[in-house]
Order: sequence, then C-alpha cells, then structure tokens
Amino acid sequence: MNQLKIRWSKREKDWIIDYLNKPDGWLTHGFVRGDDTFSEWIKEFKIRGYDLTTLKISIKRK
Repeated sequence: MNQLKIRWSKREKDWIIDYLNKPDGWLTHGFVRGDDTFSEWIKEFKIRGYDLTTLKISIKRK
C-alpha cells in the first residue's frame, strides 16, 4: 500500500484511516477528528443531499 486513505465504514459506522506511517496517520486523524473544518465540510455536503457513506479520499505517495 502506497496510499493514504480516508473512507466511511458501514460496519464500524465511523471514518477509517489507512496510513503509511504513524506521523501521516496522526496528521490525518487530527484533520478528521480534531479539526472543525472537516466536520463542517461533511455537514455542508450532508445538507446538500450527498451520500457521505460513499465518500473516499486517497492520496498516493511519490
């Protein structure tokens, strides 16, 4: 795996973060859990009628 991923888990009913190393995992966890920007972004898309269970974010490492 050479990607960092954020996805919704229907089984866990929570965001799952797949990461390459701990620093990248903590950085991403801070964005998803601690930063109001992500939660506000999610709320806005929910208001606009998007199915957030289909949201997937991934980024490849060079």
